[in-house]
Amino acid sequence: MRVVRISCRLAVMVCGVAAAGAPLAAQSDADVKAVEAFRLTTSVLDRMAQVQENMYATVKAHPELAKKYAEEEDDDEDDAKTLDDMARRLDRVPEFKAALIKAGFTPRGYMVATMAIFQAAMTAAVLDMPGADRSKVPANTMANVAFLRAHAAQMQRLQARAKEIDRLSKQQSGESDESAKSEPDTSDSGR
Repeated sequence: MRVVRISCRLAVMVCGVAAAGAPLAAQSDADVKAVEAFRLTTSVLDRMAQVQENMYATVKAHPELAKKYAEEEDDDEDDAKTLDDMARRLDRVPEFKAALIKAGFTPRGYMVATMAIFQAAMTAAVLDMPGADRSKVPANTMANVAFLRAHAAQMQRLQARAKEIDRLSKQQSGESDESAKSEPDTSDSGR
Protein backbone atom coordinates (compact mmCIF):
# COMPACT_ATOMS: atom_id res chain seq x y z
CA MET A 1 0.00 0.00 0.00
CA ARG A 2 1.33 3.45 -0.79
CA VAL A 3 1.99 5.95 1.97
CA VAL A 4 -0.46 8.61 0.79
CA ARG A 5 -3.12 5.96 0.24
CA ILE A 6 -2.53 4.80 3.83
CA SER A 7 -3.35 8.31 4.98
CA CYS A 8 -6.55 8.36 3.00
CA ARG A 9 -7.52 4.89 4.07
CA LEU A 10 -6.92 5.86 7.70
CA ALA A 11 -9.32 8.73 7.15
CA VAL A 12 -11.81 6.25 5.74
CA MET A 13 -11.22 3.93 8.68
CA VAL A 14 -12.28 6.70 11.02
CA CYS A 15 -15.75 6.32 9.64
CA GLY A 16 -15.84 2.56 10.07
CA VAL A 17 -15.62 1.88 6.35
CA ALA A 18 -12.32 0.01 6.39
CA ALA A 19 -9.84 -1.20 8.97
CA ALA A 20 -6.11 -0.63 8.74
CA GLY A 21 -3.47 -1.99 11.02
CA ALA A 22 -3.94 -4.73 13.59
CA PRO A 23 -7.29 -5.59 15.12
CA LEU A 24 -7.66 -4.71 18.78
CA ALA A 25 -7.34 -8.35 19.79
CA ALA A 26 -3.83 -8.51 18.31
CA GLN A 27 -2.64 -5.36 20.06
CA SER A 28 -0.93 -5.18 23.41
CA ASP A 29 -2.97 -5.13 26.61
CA ALA A 30 -1.89 -1.52 27.12
CA ASP A 31 -3.25 -0.59 23.68
CA VAL A 32 -6.55 -2.35 24.32
CA LYS A 33 -6.88 -0.56 27.67
CA ALA A 34 -6.06 2.82 26.09
CA VAL A 35 -8.73 2.34 23.43
CA GLU A 36 -11.32 1.03 25.88
CA ALA A 37 -10.66 3.97 28.23
CA PHE A 38 -10.91 6.60 25.49
CA ARG A 39 -14.17 8.55 25.63
CA LEU A 40 -15.65 9.83 22.41
CA THR A 41 -16.93 13.39 22.57
CA THR A 42 -18.21 16.03 20.22
CA SER A 43 -14.80 17.70 20.48
CA VAL A 44 -13.09 14.51 19.29
CA LEU A 45 -15.40 14.20 16.27
CA ASP A 46 -14.91 17.88 15.47
CA ARG A 47 -11.13 17.41 15.55
CA MET A 48 -11.43 14.29 13.37
CA ALA A 49 -13.41 16.35 10.88
CA GLN A 50 -10.74 19.06 11.03
CA VAL A 51 -8.04 16.48 10.23
CA GLN A 52 -10.02 15.54 7.13
CA GLU A 53 -10.45 19.16 6.10
CA ASN A 54 -6.73 19.78 6.61
CA MET A 55 -5.85 16.72 4.52
CA TYR A 56 -8.33 17.61 1.79
CA ALA A 57 -6.93 21.14 1.58
CA THR A 58 -3.36 19.83 1.46
CA VAL A 59 -4.07 17.25 -1.24
CA LYS A 60 -6.10 19.77 -3.27
CA ALA A 61 -3.41 22.48 -3.01
CA HIS A 62 -0.53 20.08 -3.70
CA PRO A 63 -1.55 17.54 -6.35
CA GLU A 64 2.10 16.53 -6.67
CA LEU A 65 1.88 14.80 -3.28
CA ALA A 66 -0.28 11.99 -4.62
CA LYS A 67 2.27 11.26 -7.34
CA LYS A 68 5.19 11.72 -4.93
CA TYR A 69 3.88 9.08 -2.58
CA ALA A 70 2.42 6.84 -5.30
CA GLU A 71 5.98 5.82 -6.17
CA GLU A 72 6.98 4.99 -2.59
CA GLU A 73 5.85 1.57 -1.44
CA ASP A 74 5.29 0.96 2.26
CA ASP A 75 6.94 -2.45 2.52
CA ASP A 76 6.41 -2.87 6.27
CA GLU A 77 2.65 -2.34 6.12
CA ASP A 78 1.88 -5.58 7.93
CA ASP A 79 4.32 -4.78 10.75
CA ALA A 80 2.01 -2.22 12.42
CA LYS A 81 0.71 -4.24 15.34
CA THR A 82 0.50 -1.60 18.05
CA LEU A 83 -0.83 1.91 18.35
CA ASP A 84 2.76 3.14 18.50
CA ASP A 85 3.57 1.30 15.24
CA MET A 86 0.55 2.93 13.59
CA ALA A 87 1.54 6.34 14.96
CA ARG A 88 5.07 5.92 13.58
CA ARG A 89 3.52 5.27 10.16
CA LEU A 90 1.62 8.54 10.38
CA ASP A 91 4.83 10.26 11.46
CA ARG A 92 6.45 9.23 8.14
CA VAL A 93 3.98 11.30 6.13
CA PRO A 94 4.77 14.90 7.13
CA GLU A 95 1.69 16.31 5.41
CA PHE A 96 -0.63 13.98 7.31
CA LYS A 97 1.21 14.57 10.58
CA ALA A 98 0.83 18.33 10.07
CA ALA A 99 -2.91 17.88 9.45
CA LEU A 100 -3.18 15.96 12.73
CA ILE A 101 -1.22 18.45 14.78
CA LYS A 102 -3.10 21.41 13.32
CA ALA A 103 -6.33 19.71 14.49
CA GLY A 104 -4.95 19.15 17.99
CA PHE A 105 -3.89 15.50 17.77
CA THR A 106 -0.60 13.70 18.13
CA PRO A 107 -0.20 10.73 15.79
CA ARG A 108 -0.72 8.33 18.71
CA GLY A 109 -3.70 10.29 20.04
CA TYR A 110 -5.26 10.20 16.60
CA MET A 111 -4.79 6.43 16.39
CA VAL A 112 -6.34 5.93 19.85
CA ALA A 113 -9.34 8.04 18.83
CA THR A 114 -9.59 6.25 15.47
CA MET A 115 -9.48 2.82 17.07
CA ALA A 116 -12.05 3.89 19.70
CA ILE A 117 -14.41 4.93 16.91
CA PHE A 118 -13.73 1.70 15.04
CA GLN A 119 -14.27 -0.35 18.21
CA ALA A 120 -17.54 1.43 18.96
CA ALA A 121 -18.77 0.96 15.39
CA MET A 122 -17.92 -2.74 15.41
CA THR A 123 -19.45 -3.20 18.86
CA ALA A 124 -22.64 -1.45 17.71
CA ALA A 125 -22.88 -3.84 14.76
CA VAL A 126 -22.42 -6.86 17.02
CA LEU A 127 -24.95 -5.54 19.53
CA ASP A 128 -27.51 -5.21 16.74
CA MET A 129 -27.33 -8.97 16.17
CA PRO A 130 -29.95 -11.18 17.78
CA GLY A 131 -28.79 -12.66 21.08
CA ALA A 132 -25.92 -10.19 21.58
CA ASP A 133 -24.59 -10.24 25.16
CA ARG A 134 -24.27 -6.64 26.32
CA SER A 135 -23.01 -7.71 29.74
CA LYS A 136 -19.52 -8.43 28.38
CA VAL A 137 -19.05 -5.00 26.81
CA PRO A 138 -17.06 -2.55 28.97
CA ALA A 139 -19.09 0.44 30.22
CA ASN A 140 -16.98 3.02 28.39
CA THR A 141 -17.31 1.11 25.12
CA MET A 142 -21.09 1.07 25.63
CA ALA A 143 -20.96 4.84 26.19
CA ASN A 144 -18.97 5.23 22.96
CA VAL A 145 -21.52 3.09 21.10
CA ALA A 146 -24.33 5.30 22.40
CA PHE A 147 -22.35 8.40 21.42
CA LEU A 148 -21.79 7.16 17.85
CA ARG A 149 -25.43 6.28 17.45
CA ALA A 150 -26.43 9.74 18.71
CA HIS A 151 -23.99 11.35 16.26
CA ALA A 152 -24.74 9.21 13.23
CA ALA A 153 -25.23 12.23 10.96
CA GLN A 154 -21.79 13.63 11.82
CA MET A 155 -20.25 10.19 11.25
CA GLN A 156 -21.93 10.04 7.83
CA ARG A 157 -20.42 13.44 6.97
CA LEU A 158 -16.98 12.16 8.06
CA GLN A 159 -17.45 9.09 5.91
CA ALA A 160 -18.49 11.15 2.89
CA ARG A 161 -15.50 13.47 3.28
CA ALA A 162 -13.13 10.52 3.64
CA LYS A 163 -14.44 9.16 0.33
CA GLU A 164 -13.83 12.55 -1.29
CA ILE A 165 -10.24 12.58 -0.02
CA ASP A 166 -9.70 9.04 -1.29
CA ARG A 167 -11.22 9.88 -4.67
CA LEU A 168 -9.12 13.05 -5.02
CA SER A 169 -5.89 11.26 -4.16
CA LYS A 170 -6.71 8.52 -6.68
CA GLN A 171 -7.38 11.10 -9.39
CA GLN A 172 -4.16 12.96 -8.66
CA SER A 173 -2.01 9.82 -8.57
CA GLY A 174 -3.52 8.60 -11.83
CA GLU A 175 -5.28 5.59 -10.30
CA SER A 176 -8.57 4.62 -11.86
CA ASP A 177 -11.61 5.23 -9.71
CA GLU A 178 -15.05 4.63 -11.21
CA SER A 179 -16.76 6.39 -8.29
CA ALA A 180 -14.85 9.58 -9.10
CA LYS A 181 -16.67 9.73 -12.42
CA SER A 182 -20.13 9.25 -10.98
CA GLU A 183 -19.99 11.27 -7.74
CA PRO A 184 -19.64 15.04 -7.77
CA ASP A 185 -17.00 16.95 -5.79
CA THR A 186 -18.85 18.48 -2.83
CA SER A 187 -15.80 20.11 -1.26
CA ASP A 188 -17.38 23.54 -1.28
CA SER A 189 -20.64 22.42 0.26
CA GLY A 190 -20.22 24.49 3.41
CA ARG A 191 -18.56 22.00 5.71
